[in-house]
Amino acid sequence: MDLTTQNIRVLQRGYSRLFETGRGSVAPWYERIATVVNSTTAENVYPYLLQLPRMRKWVGDRVIRNLATQDYVIRNEDFELTIAVPRNSIEDDTYGIYSPRATMMGQSAAKYPDDLLVNLLKNGQALVGPDGQFFFDTDHPTSPINASLGVQSNLFTSTPLTAANFDAVR
Repeated sequence: MDLTTQNIRVLQRGYSRLFETGRGSVAPWYERIATVVNSTTAENVYPYLLQLPRMRKWVGDRVIRNLATQDYVIRNEDFELTIAVPRNSIEDDTYGIYSPRATMMGQSAAKYPDDLLVNLLKNGQALVGPDGQFFFDTDHPTSPINASLGVQSNLFTSTPLTAANFDAVR
């Protein structure tokens, strides 16, 4: 194949199609335990409640409470996976050997969120979460603006990881 701009675009479209075919052939599982939020900006701002008032018996007038919130920001990151197709492979019409690799790259991309989630679950005691604490920790502040409200834990190291325990902790 002649190494022309048009031929390179045709190869890129073909490899992109194979990539998407590979990506669609995999059923990642991260969505079963993670919330997916689509982003169309450079960062997402997530408000969370600092303290949710408790229910009370209704006696007399309603008591209207303002909810205190705080935001945390997650900035989007860029990811890539690039392989080289040697010039001679294109010129000698042997570029077809890269087709399976393009499909496998799509499969790898589809599984990447699974890899990220597994890393978080395995190493969450050393990875910092949005509140500045380790993701799994014993002393997450119940309220970042009112320390007197105490702390909460999401660290369950004494509990074996079984399906039943996972469901109970979740």
